[in-house]
Amino acid sequence: MKMERIPFEEIRKIVKKFLKDKKTEETKKKRGRPKKYSDELIYTSLLFMLSRGLSFRDLRSELKEKIKKAPHISNLHYRFKKIDEKIMEELLEYVRKEVEKRYKIKGYKYIVVDGTGFGYNTKYNQRIKRGKEIRQIKSHIRVGVIIGVRKDIKKNIVMGVKAGKAYESEVKIAKEIIGGGIKLNGEYFYRG
Repeated sequence: MKMERIPFEEIRKIVKKFLKDKKTEETKKKRGRPKKYSDELIYTSLLFMLSRGLSFRDLRSELKEKIKKAPHISNLHYRFKKIDEKIMEELLEYVRKEVEKRYKIKGYKYIVVDGTGFGYNTKYNQRIKRGKEIRQIKSHIRVGVIIGVRKDIKKNIVMGVKAGKAYESEVKIAKEIIGGGIKLNGEYFYRG
């Protein structure tokens, strides 16, 4: 089954509604040039990129077709890096709820929990065996994802994503994601 691919304009409406409900104003810098592109466009672009699995280059070409003035790749990358993790988690939660409203989803028959680790090139020294031995390891983070499976509408819905510390337990990350409770056949699957 493919992940649901919400059209760009619908993603934009959801993001606009999220920002309005959250009552977030455009963050204004004290120094430098003002932002060229709104937070709404940046969040929409990121969600669109993630839902389609696009590269930055492909995202830019898609944006050129959809809006008059598309942000440059470097601008997109810089703004994506600056997005606060908490706001992104809240936005993903908000999108999930909007998709549940759209398909009138009351609960999930199955949920899939998965975690993976990402390493990147930054290396640091780790002391093991009480500081006697030094080992060089790569920086690493753990990411957990929960996907709700609805066979009746033939859709998989991302219910939550959370990044954790290096080598953190996937179970602990999953518990943090579903801390508020996820309905499974009308009953709570987990309650923190």
